Amino acid sequence: MTRKAIIIIYAIIIGLAIGMIVLNNHKTETGIIKFSKVGLATATTNVLAPKIATGDLVIINTEIKQLSKGNIITYITKRNGKTLVETNQIVAITQDVNNKNIYSLKNKDGTIENIDDSCILGCYQVNIPILGTVIKYMTTQDGFLTITLVPSVTVFLLILFNFVINLLKPQKY
Repeated sequence: MTRKAIIIIYAIIIGLAIGMIVLNNHKTETGIIKFSKVGLATATTNVLAPKIATGDLVIINTEIKQLSKGNIITYITKRNGKTLVETNQIVAITQDVNNKNIYSLKNKDGTIENIDDSCILGCYQVNIPILGTVIKYMTTQDGFLTITLVPSVTVFLLILFNFVINLLKPQKY
């Protein structure tokens, strides 16, 4: 292995490690990654397929001003006792007795889910296919180990092996 290739490989590994640390440090208690008014979430359902599919990275504006019918939102919901972050499209907006907005979202099975403003994390801006799954994995402990630690140790062992082989070779003077 050439010295230049080793430096490039280590630079990539260090860049990935720094990126993972930054992403983990910006993860909120809701599970999205937030930078100022921009949020990153992973699509967990195919309810809006083909536009947004499971595993897509959904980029949202977390400073919501005004929502209307047809807007795509990322929100918190509870299902089977679990808190989930989901992305769906508003099919209707009504008001409750206290004049608070209630947003109706159509699920894949045809049922309607109603949420209020307190559940909404942000409004859809754009999505990037598959990248949500990659980032979700990268921000786990297993992801950190397999993407940074294992390649670093492997490259180190290759360098060490090459060094030992060169030491054992007979020297020509």
